[in-house]
Amino acid sequence: MDMKGLRILYTADIHGFFFPPRLYGESSADPGLLSLMSTFERDGNTLLIDGGDTLQGSPFTDYLQRSGTGPEICAGVMNLAGYDYVVLGNHDLDYGTAYLARYLRALGAKCLCANIRDRKGVLPIWSRDIRRMRNGLRVGLTGICTQKLMRWEKKEILDELDVRDPVACAAEELEALKGKTDLSICVYHGGFEFDPVSGKRLSRGQENRAEAVCALGFDLVLCAHQHRSMPGVRQGTAWAAQVPNRGREYCRVDLSLSEAERKASFQAVTSQREPFEAARVLLAPVEEQVQAYLDRPIGRFTQPLESAPPLVSAFRGSPIANLINRVQAEAAGTRISACSLQNDQKGFPALVTIREIHATYRFPNTLVVLSLTGREIKEYLEQCVRYFTLLETGEVTVSREYVWPKPHHYHYDYLYGLEYTVDLRNPPGERVECICRKWDGTRVEMEDREEICFNSYRASGIGGFDLLKGKKVIREIEGTVPELLIRFMQRHGTVDVDRTNPVRFCDHERLFVRAQETGAGEVRG
Repeated sequence: MDMKGLRILYTADIHGFFFPPRLYGESSADPGLLSLMSTFERDGNTLLIDGGDTLQGSPFTDYLQRSGTGPEICAGVMNLAGYDYVVLGNHDLDYGTAYLARYLRALGAKCLCANIRDRKGVLPIWSRDIRRMRNGLRVGLTGICTQKLMRWEKKEILDELDVRDPVACAAEELEALKGKTDLSICVYHGGFEFDPVSGKRLSRGQENRAEAVCALGFDLVLCAHQHRSMPGVRQGTAWAAQVPNRGREYCRVDLSLSEAERKASFQAVTSQREPFEAARVLLAPVEEQVQAYLDRPIGRFTQPLESAPPLVSAFRGSPIANLINRVQAEAAGTRISACSLQNDQKGFPALVTIREIHATYRFPNTLVVLSLTGREIKEYLEQCVRYFTLLETGEVTVSREYVWPKPHHYHYDYLYGLEYTVDLRNPPGERVECICRKWDGTRVEMEDREEICFNSYRASGIGGFDLLKGKKVIREIEGTVPELLIRFMQRHGTVDVDRTNPVRFCDHERLFVRAQETGAGEVRG
């Protein structure tokens, strides 16, 4: 029997980066989806597939949601590219099911997601599909999304959904396709718990279960969510691939099948071409509006808030974190607040525009207030300071789990309203001493209880903060953190930011952070 070929062009985790990320005022070589689109070459034996997380993640998508311009713009870009299939990503749900429904209805591609259904039946989602290619090849496809979204998403959105175990659903769909296809594909908005090549652990829990999906018997598993470039590996009997975020590259998969053998080749493809013209024309009017919106001044600081490498900020304290916590505490009506910073934190100039707000806080997290005992506060802080590793020389470094397989500096939290002492000479879990309230200097005893403002991401327990998972929410705060920051600056006009560090390190005179660790020169306690 002659060989039959199938080409797949695969993207994922675009997060609204249709253009390069200059919306943040950055200069970047990352092409963005529109430039990638200029290299898409297809025929009747080609499938164009996206692995999810398209609708949220940039000022562009934030503006679409705020302005009412709508998700139809995003759908229009995907239609011009000619996508055949998309899969739901967890962030595609962030703006609610009504917003998602508008996107999917305007989309020419078929949305596959076997483990998510909305209870009202308004989302046009399919569990599986069989596509017969021009050469007669029958391709069976299904899609699934990480179940960990149950930890992240807002309650009002989850109440509208029925989210099932993705691996079990994928197994059901594979069984339903059996005998009807020549090739089976699962598109999974999730990744690997262990690196397929080195075997090193990449994550914990139920967030990334590609190993289990590959073991089901699919021929090809296309993964997402981890923002990793993995053009192709063999995982058991399955081939698997992943792509990075923001339209940095796509994966081209070429499959050849006959009765006797099956072959696969993978290539990571990037682009320096001009944006796909029809899509550029579609987006140009909206982009012009976005640029004007981003450059709108909203206030000023008495002095600029400089950024620093993550370890320096964690070790010395961060005025940027102090600002965010002050905004959160004011909005929530609490004396204590907690926040984290991005991996690549940008600073604030003296004159602040909306662009700077979005560049510094890029996610639409909302806020909740939880009540913790003094004992729980200590446990929470002990988890925070696991971020640090102390060498015998006195050098403070970042613990490996926070930088491998990808940086997770945002799992270190900065506190506001409390001051505490940390002894890095002690083993993890026994480092935090003498927690005091900043407003009156009194010590927090183990049976005391305090209300603390957290963002919704941290309150879900992500990052090793399991003690927060399932905590009763005292109250929820309306508006995202970027919205609250914008309102705060507009309300106050000129802001003087606290630059103190709530953490006091024991033996601080001999502790230091090396230049090669931070890129910022040696920093002493």
